[in-house]
Amino acid sequence: MALKAMRGNIPGAAAAYAGGRNLGQLDPALQTELQSAIRDDAQAGDMQTLFSSFSSDEKWGLGYTERLGHMAAWIALQPPGHGQAVIEGQVQSGRLKMKPPSATELADAMLLAQKIYETAGKARKPSGA
Repeated sequence: MALKAMRGNIPGAAAAYAGGRNLGQLDPALQTELQSAIRDDAQAGDMQTLFSSFSSDEKWGLGYTERLGHMAAWIALQPPGHGQAVIEGQVQSGRLKMKPPSATELADAMLLAQKIYETAGKARKPSGA
């Protein structure tokens, strides 16, 4: 059902489909389709996709810098203080393990996060604003 929803462009469906699967065992064409849908949803600012993609690992086919950018965008789209607190809790509990980024990785991730934030912000503005 999640695959059908993903193909119907339902936000978050790709992350839901990917969540319970070992993507390395999927047909290569489906892997590509799924990764593209995850990226599209994340770049549109879908909160569940952003969260799922940065808390995933390499098996989703997203690079470290991309996942880091999704995390930064997710934090920025949260109410002040909330996102950072959630991430800190995830790190302290051991559920989120990410290596410290290099200066280049951090700069690239922040650029991606800014693009996502701007796109999501435009989508969330009421009409006429």
